[in-house]
Amino acid sequence: MLKSFLFEIKDNRRKEGRRYELGHILLFAIFAIASGADSYRKVHTFIKGNYETLREEFGLKWKRIPAYTTIRNIIRGLSVPDLEECFRKYSLKLSGLPEEMRDMIFIACDGKTLRGSFDNFHDKKAIHILSAFLSESGIILAHCEVGEKTNEIPVAQNLMKELGLENRVFTYDALNCQEKTLKAAKENNNDVIVCVKGNQNELLNNRIDTCQSGLPSSEYEEPVVKERNRIERRKATVFEDMIITNKKNGKMSVRS
Repeated sequence: MLKSFLFEIKDNRRKEGRRYELGHILLFAIFAIASGADSYRKVHTFIKGNYETLREEFGLKWKRIPAYTTIRNIIRGLSVPDLEECFRKYSLKLSGLPEEMRDMIFIACDGKTLRGSFDNFHDKKAIHILSAFLSESGIILAHCEVGEKTNEIPVAQNLMKELGLENRVFTYDALNCQEKTLKAAKENNNDVIVCVKGNQNELLNNRIDTCQSGLPSSEYEEPVVKERNRIERRKATVFEDMIITNKKNGKMSVRS
């Protein structure tokens, strides 16, 4: 199935002199990386060492094995948006669930800085990536780079729209506790679970008042586990009647 998606990626090279199919190069590079390759030379070594098997399985008619520089030039010539589009289509297909379970899907969005991706010589900071992770199956649905002149907040809002998914529950950390993020979720018929930031005093105090003034409608607690030399205990409580205080007129209301 992966092969069919890779061969849909547009090849921007000139038709003259295309000795190697783009789809084959990408597929074999993925095989090599899964086998531990971390450089173009090692990708070349993998193809060379497994060429007979690859030739029989995929019907290759190469006159010779591509040099590592050829592999590098083909991969570096890819369009990043085209590759990401292919990745997202494949991930969505791979993560297919029965229709009756569609409203139970949780998508965790989180950012991560790629170690070793900085370039001090060209004064470039380490690359920061925001990923959308499908919790049920452990599949990454999409990822996009966060530019140096922005942050995760607008990227997360755009990513939710670009995925084109509905009736999902997106989870974020406190950084994305923003009115526009909640608005983007509503516009796309999705729900959001997000932590409240400590500097959002009014919102945080409303949540504290709610927890102190009533009983939760439901609770969930996971078994105690020991990981990384520490004991973890996780408990979630749900409150449906929220206490909201309006500082302007001092009134207090309850909203479900």
